[in-house]
Amino acid sequence: MKKNIELFFVYFLILFFTSCNTLLAQKAAHFASKGAFLEISDAASLRLPVMTLECWIKVNDLGNTAIASGEQNIFDKRQDASGFNIRLAGDHFPLPIFSFFLPDIQAHTNAILDKKKWTHLAYIVSNDSIKVVINGVVKVVSKKQGSFSIASSAPLRIGEYLGYPDGSLPFIGDMDELRIWDYARTVDQVTTDMNKKLTGQEAGLKLYLDFESIFGNRINDLTLNRNNAIITGAFTLVTSKAPIGYIPLPAPLGFRAFGENGAITLEWETVANATEYKIYRSEIFDFTTEETTVLASVNTGGTNFIDKTAISGKSYYYFVVPYKSNQEGYASAKAVTRVITPENYTTGVYYYPWYIPEENFHPWPGQYVRYFIKPSQEPLLGHYSEKNAVVVNKHLNWMLKSGIDFMVSSWWGPGSNEDKVLKNTLLPEIEKSSMKFCVYYESTILGQGVNGIDISGSKEDDLIQHFNYLEQNYFTSPAYFKIDNRPVVFLYLASIYQGNYIQAFQKLRAAMTAKGVRLFLIGDLDGWRPIDPTRAAILDGISPYIMLGENGYPVNTDLLAKTSIAHNQRQQESQAINKLYIPNLSPGFNNICVPCNSGFNRPRQIAPLYPNESTLEYNIKVSRPFIDTKQKIVMITSWNEWHEDTQIEPAITTAPTTVDNSPSGKGYTNDYAYEGYGFKNLNLVADLLGNIKTLVPVQEVDRAKDQIKVFPTVFQNHIFISYDEAVPQNQFIRLVDIRGRVVSIEKVGQFGDRSITLQVKDVPPGVYILQLDQNVQKKLIKF
Repeated sequence: MKKNIELFFVYFLILFFTSCNTLLAQKAAHFASKGAFLEISDAASLRLPVMTLECWIKVNDLGNTAIASGEQNIFDKRQDASGFNIRLAGDHFPLPIFSFFLPDIQAHTNAILDKKKWTHLAYIVSNDSIKVVINGVVKVVSKKQGSFSIASSAPLRIGEYLGYPDGSLPFIGDMDELRIWDYARTVDQVTTDMNKKLTGQEAGLKLYLDFESIFGNRINDLTLNRNNAIITGAFTLVTSKAPIGYIPLPAPLGFRAFGENGAITLEWETVANATEYKIYRSEIFDFTTEETTVLASVNTGGTNFIDKTAISGKSYYYFVVPYKSNQEGYASAKAVTRVITPENYTTGVYYYPWYIPEENFHPWPGQYVRYFIKPSQEPLLGHYSEKNAVVVNKHLNWMLKSGIDFMVSSWWGPGSNEDKVLKNTLLPEIEKSSMKFCVYYESTILGQGVNGIDISGSKEDDLIQHFNYLEQNYFTSPAYFKIDNRPVVFLYLASIYQGNYIQAFQKLRAAMTAKGVRLFLIGDLDGWRPIDPTRAAILDGISPYIMLGENGYPVNTDLLAKTSIAHNQRQQESQAINKLYIPNLSPGFNNICVPCNSGFNRPRQIAPLYPNESTLEYNIKVSRPFIDTKQKIVMITSWNEWHEDTQIEPAITTAPTTVDNSPSGKGYTNDYAYEGYGFKNLNLVADLLGNIKTLVPVQEVDRAKDQIKVFPTVFQNHIFISYDEAVPQNQFIRLVDIRGRVVSIEKVGQFGDRSITLQVKDVPPGVYILQLDQNVQKKLIKF
């Protein structure tokens, strides 16, 4: 009777305080020291073949990283090969969550828990899967291909693992609103109820700890199952800021911070119903709203702020929190940046000398996504061959005029097509210009297996022979790109070298040194992962080839904030081992192959209402602060990798469209907008990475007397035209047939450069005249 009266009193308090809008401060369980935990005795009501476990947690600090990688046990109910365990581990925030449902099932998240940030965690265990739901969003789905045994008769321990006191892996944090249900709830049910107080009488609820009161040595279960939690150690209750009783505003998406000249700009996307945004700043990553004061407040309607108090030479971390009537919403992603002094950076591009359609080597039609867009968005030079010196010369002029200083040319070994183009076409043209070049060593020419690129045995000899060839044919060129007078070679996929690769590169350096060559090797390591010092030991510099991030608009995935954090971490790690770090930039990515139903699509817009080139723009802005202040080198992926749609090479100009010629009409675009972008990307590069404010008209290397140049004179699908600076703007170039009828017309200068490409694949065969306002005429033939 006494217990029933006590339980009734608890229910009364819940209903009373809920109706009074929680007059007293809400409480949470506080786990702060070794040996402080809760334990619930085994009961039939907790041996559940399907279940939903949910709670609010806040991690206050890292675990002891000297023991089990900083493991912190949140829940442990394991016995032999049955039961479950949910834990954290890691040496820096954000932390991943690891979960084991014995004997066979695992469901782990990526790094997801920030320091001192309330997060709702739910596990939905059904007959066929286990879902991990974070703040109402499914993050992991593990199919139950194995089994999950409910037979464990072990108690449920909260905040410590069952091995204590023989060992201790305590949870260092707070918990609120712990609930266990005897069925697999839907994600909508979890989301609907996660901010509500319950009564304990809800159908299917087998355990409910609200942590509002301590009764003697226990926290009472507010269901009729009496699964009360016994307190061990210095366990306490503290004031809780978990959002119970109200629904917090969502985190502002797309938060980005970028240093500019003398100040730092912060931007984010609007949060509906927000009345205020508070901006927080710190010089360390692991900071929260509880540990720092507000830098500034922005009233509703504003979604940007300029921090003019930032000091040059310091790195600053930022996040923004929306508020509604003094109720705190979720914090944005964290971003990091520094004040910069704009420089004329040393900008490189990855270049692919593999387009030789006349030899059926990388033929254009059907081999790149923009070919399938309606209308197709082809290169401005058409489906060119890189054996054509005019094409190469045009590329070089565009690069130089947009502030690009060197190209990293893809190289597939001695005698490969790429080697022939580089040696016979590219190199002679490069040496006529101020452009520099170096080689991108495509490591897979050594052979790639399931475990990576094994550089052992004969492969060590192949590596040395390849570099002997490079030394004999390229390193001695006055145009070869060098750092500290050392020839640079970029190494693709250096992150997956296996076998005796360390020994192989030691031999390589020794062989080159014997020839008087001190190599400067820059390796492609994963920009999202901490640098492995052992792997980096063979390198002089580190530069990830591309940093893709998740599928979706960069705003929705917080790609820009994550990119800044990654660049900052990789730069710090590189400096700690005396290596050069070179950030990578890219405009987007799309290698979708509809027939084979595979590929990835990262749009070139950060969000639908932004310009089509905004991904590149903001990629540059958030990355500039992490360009090395001495070498000032930055890489762009790519100049002309059209197969993956990373190219910034000029394209024809077309209106934005989401339509392609796949069966669905969206198979290649994924409903993202694509446009023929002309020179927009090069203008961005010039504006943000060079000291050139506009793309300057190309100066022809070999000046002809004629005002216009045309090739080919016998054409099929395209006619490329370049015209003299003496030709006035706003005139028209016309293609007319022998009867004088205009079949194609373009205005001079509308692309921002003194060159255009006429799309004439639908023109019937015959003889045509190209006219520049009747003053200049060229005879052409369509076959």
